[in-house]
Amino acid sequence: MTEMAATGQVAPALRGWRGSHLSLPSAAPRGHPEGVRVELLCSPDCPNRQPARQRLDEALVALGATDAVVEARSVATHEDAEALGFPGSPTFRVDGHDPFPAEETVGGLSCRIYHTPDGPAGVPTVEQLVRALEPAR
Repeated sequence: MTEMAATGQVAPALRGWRGSHLSLPSAAPRGHPEGVRVELLCSPDCPNRQPARQRLDEALVALGATDAVVEARSVATHEDAEALGFPGSPTFRVDGHDPFPAEETVGGLSCRIYHTPDGPAGVPTVEQLVRALEPAR
């Protein structure tokens, strides 16, 4: 676990960040021509929205993903959930693909459960997100 993740600190470059394009001061090489594209889909009242965003930001910092584009999307209706193939909140999509496919999904506006080293959780660990993002770099 990174020191930042262990202490729950937010990277200085991310404090106050609210936009959809992450720009970090780094000279890390770009491995993906357009940069990794991540969608974070959440229902409006998802209790894991903020932890999901924080862990995603920490994973991008750990990878030096200076060219990452993050789009936070709200999934507010059952119709939207069905149209998006939304398996639950929060859902991460990396370059259009779910890096945490579930064998069985309830779908809709329900909470999503991730299998982590510490057991079931509402959000994957920073390390799991780093592993999910690495192939897209």
